[in-house]
Amino acid sequence: MKSVRAAAGLFEGPPCSFLAIQGGDRVPFLHRTLTHDIKGLQAGQGRPVCLLDRQGKILFAAFAFAGPDALWLTLAPEQLRIAQEGLSRYLVTEEAQISDATASISALSLHGPASAKILQEIWPELSLPLKNLNHAPGPPGSALLRIVRQNLLGLPGFTLWVRPEGRLHLIQSLLVAGKPWGIVRADEAAFHSLRIEAGVPWPGAEMNDTVILNELGSEDYVSFAKGCFVGQEIVARIKYRAHPPRLLSGFLPEGQEVPPERSRILKGEDSSWVGVVTSACLSPTLGKVIALGFLKFGEEGPFFVKAPQGLIPAVKTPLPFVIP
Repeated sequence: MKSVRAAAGLFEGPPCSFLAIQGGDRVPFLHRTLTHDIKGLQAGQGRPVCLLDRQGKILFAAFAFAGPDALWLTLAPEQLRIAQEGLSRYLVTEEAQISDATASISALSLHGPASAKILQEIWPELSLPLKNLNHAPGPPGSALLRIVRQNLLGLPGFTLWVRPEGRLHLIQSLLVAGKPWGIVRADEAAFHSLRIEAGVPWPGAEMNDTVILNELGSEDYVSFAKGCFVGQEIVARIKYRAHPPRLLSGFLPEGQEVPPERSRILKGEDSSWVGVVTSACLSPTLGKVIALGFLKFGEEGPFFVKAPQGLIPAVKTPLPFVIP
């Protein structure tokens, strides 16, 4: 994926689902439910959010985007039902409607240093959002519904919300406009290789109902200044009075064999189980196997990954694996 880092990559996946939350109480409802500050979110802005259970574990992770008359959540399709049911459970007396908008919106993403130049080849009059997660409507009458600045892979990037009927035409337009800049068409496997290189946790892998929010080792998804939200008591207690049971960590396993997800991480060849691999790949940039996983707080090596081919020595390493 050197071409993406040098120029730009057009990604048609991973798939994305959309929830629209409308109604006069949508902001206070989501503000008291989700982990981040929704009241401070202005139209044209976005931020990452989670819904937790009462034990501080992640039910779903999403990006919230504010518009003039709606809030949208973008999330992994496998978490859509969880999100609908989880939010509906907390909707009591508020005037807010939760609807699945996936059938009317399709997502494409463009990542790499040439992304903005390619988009302006097609829409020279369009003012592109500059700040991460800011967003703007597309040109009137075009297939582009909304453009989101989303530096998701540790690279400059944009997510395009597209009318489904205009998706194929827009893909061709992007490939043609991007050819002089060295655009490549990249698949979902390439996306995940780049996001693992960037140390980015992902729904279902590093963000699921076995993971306490604090274990991500980042406060990107939470505001501790906003007041109460579901699960706030637990995650605040861990932040201010204790430490998380585990932390998301990076590992460099020896060799070229990629360990399967859920492989156990051992301390010493014959010692205890101290962690688990959540995502792994052969890094296109580094030419070596890299892995994300959760490790018991305070553990130091030597570590081994218990894989089908045997015990693989692995070195704990800081994240991200690749610094842009």
